Amino acid sequence: MKNKVVLLRKQNKITQQELADAVGLSRQSIYAIEKGKFFPTVDSAIKIAEFFGTSVEDVFTLNDNWLVTPYVSDGTEKPIFGQGLDDYSDIKYGKYSFSFNGGELAAVYNAMLLSGKNTGLRETVEEFENNNMTVLNGLGGTDPKRLFEYFDGHDVEYERFTEKTQFLASLSDGCVFIYSYYSNFKRLIHTVSGKLTGDTVSIYNLENTDAAERIYNKDDFFSGRSFICGYIVNK
Repeated sequence: MKNKVVLLRKQNKITQQELADAVGLSRQSIYAIEKGKFFPTVDSAIKIAEFFGTSVEDVFTLNDNWLVTPYVSDGTEKPIFGQGLDDYSDIKYGKYSFSFNGGELAAVYNAMLLSGKNTGLRETVEEFENNNMTVLNGLGGTDPKRLFEYFDGHDVEYERFTEKTQFLASLSDGCVFIYSYYSNFKRLIHTVSGKLTGDTVSIYNLENTDAAERIYNKDDFFSGRSFICGYIVNK
C-alpha cells in the first residue's frame, strides 16, 4: 500500500503533530503511516483525506495490479443473508472472524452472485487479503471506497458514487447495488448489497443473524441512512 500523506503534508506546510491533532491520531501513528508501516482505520483514512480536501483513493493506493484467485464453481453458491450465521463461523478475514469484519466483503460477494458472476466466498476472501484490502489486519474491515478495485480486477462494469442524490437517481429496476453508510451516530460503517425490483429493495446482510434477505420500500430503506459511497454493478 502506497500513500501520499507525507507529500500532501509538506505541500500544505504542516507538521506531523499538526496533522495528528487534526485527525485525532498520535504523531507516532502519522509517522508510521508515512513510512508505510501502518494503515489507518477506515474512519482515520477518511479524516486524513478530508483534511487535505481529497479522496481516500487519492491518498492511499495499491502498489501492484489486482491479484485474482482462480475459481471453479461447484454449484453450491448462495447469497450471504447474515455474516454471523454458523455457515461462516470457520472463515477468517485477516486475523479476525468474518462475522466481525466481513460486511464489505460480503456485499461484494453478494453483488457478484446477484449479477450472475459467481466468484466463491473463500476465493473472494483470499483476493481481498492478497490485495491488501484489510484495514489493520481486518480489525477495521475494508474501506468501502476501495471496493471498485475488486470490480476493476474482474472486468465488471459498474458505476461508483460519492453523492447520495446521484446514486439514488441512477437506480433502475432490476439493478444490483452496494450501499455503504454510517450507523450508530457515525461511529460504525456498514455496507450491504441489494437488488431493486419496482419500488422495493431486497437487502442482504443487514444484520449479522439474518436468515433471509429483508424487503423494504426503496424510499423507506434509504431514508435516514447516512451515505458514504455506493456502487451499481449491473445497471
